[in-house]
Amino acid sequence: MTRYPGLLDELAVTKGDKKQIENVLKKYPEEIRGYSLDYSVSHYGMIMSIDKISKDFETSFKNLVKTYPTDLQTAFQEIMKTPEVLTLLNNNIHMAIHLGSIYKTKPEFLENEMDKWGVMAAEQNTKEKEAWKKEMESDPAISSEMKESSKEFARDNGYSEKECGNVNPEEVVKYVYIPYAYWSGYPFWYESPIWYPYPYWYHSGFYYWNNSIIWLGPPSYYFVNWHFHNHDHIHHYPHLTNTYINQYYYGPRGTISRNSAEVNNWMRANEKTLPTDFKTNLSERINRLREFGKSGVDRENYLKTNPARKVTHEEYIRNNQNQYPHLKNPETKDIKSPEIKSKEPIKSGTEIKQPQPVQKDPKPTPSTPKPGKKQPAPSTPPLKSAPPKSIPTQEPGK
Repeated sequence: MTRYPGLLDELAVTKGDKKQIENVLKKYPEEIRGYSLDYSVSHYGMIMSIDKISKDFETSFKNLVKTYPTDLQTAFQEIMKTPEVLTLLNNNIHMAIHLGSIYKTKPEFLENEMDKWGVMAAEQNTKEKEAWKKEMESDPAISSEMKESSKEFARDNGYSEKECGNVNPEEVVKYVYIPYAYWSGYPFWYESPIWYPYPYWYHSGFYYWNNSIIWLGPPSYYFVNWHFHNHDHIHHYPHLTNTYINQYYYGPRGTISRNSAEVNNWMRANEKTLPTDFKTNLSERINRLREFGKSGVDRENYLKTNPARKVTHEEYIRNNQNQYPHLKNPETKDIKSPEIKSKEPIKSGTEIKQPQPVQKDPKPTPSTPKPGKKQPAPSTPPLKSAPPKSIPTQEPGK
């Protein structure tokens, strides 16, 4: 209700009269009429309190900006309509001040740079969407898990069956996104900042129309965040998890998006627990993700019944290795260094010579006398080969 400017003020004037409330709600979207009527009749005192908070904020805001020129006051009013941008600037105040300083001296330069970044972001989004649609359309295992995952997401987030059904493509194109008011904030139970209550198809990245599935692009950041914050999702949707990892972690470098940040954070948090050849051993990747998710669920259940035991995910897998055979690290052979047999201590700076291979006697050739036949004694005794002397390296300073 706070998303619609003026609605609370109009409802407060009705004093809880049902007929007046129904007349007020006729000009507002149908999806908000039911609960707006219920709260305005049954909880009129709460409506009055919320309306007072809204008016107090508006008064304080006007007093805060009244000393600025008229054009700046208008600019502040406009930015208040985009709470996500205002939150970004507020959370990065030093960046906001720095950008303001640049704009004050070089406005055209900053506008050109922002335009360049905008074009780069648009190109990146287009490539990302095309890559995701190609994955979904070419691999039935991935698309099947995406559909099942979306159903679970809808149940967890309170979407009705009607909202997940057929959607007219015109509605997707013309959908109007109305944010929560900055003064009220977004719902506190969201795990991450969600200022806009998006429709189901926005989060899932697809919708149904006339029994056909229309792929829009990758799921929303909120959807990806929901996926990676539950080991059960990794266990049941390993092909989908692998697709996230390939696109956002092992994919093209330089990609900047909230989805890539979420996947990167998950990989860095778990890379020590995953097998050392997780990246290269593609044939084992799906089984490993499935077992990794299962081990996470099993560990959580173990900790519930054994709260005093502090066991990390890595320790739990190591202690129960037989249950998760695909998570074993590949075997490595120890490479022994050459054994040096010497009773004398090795001085600093001395060159260590590697043992030379033993030379075998050459095979008889036509010019080589055959064995067994006596040969005349040589006129001079043969020379014995002396072992090579090592040349000591000169120590520094001498």
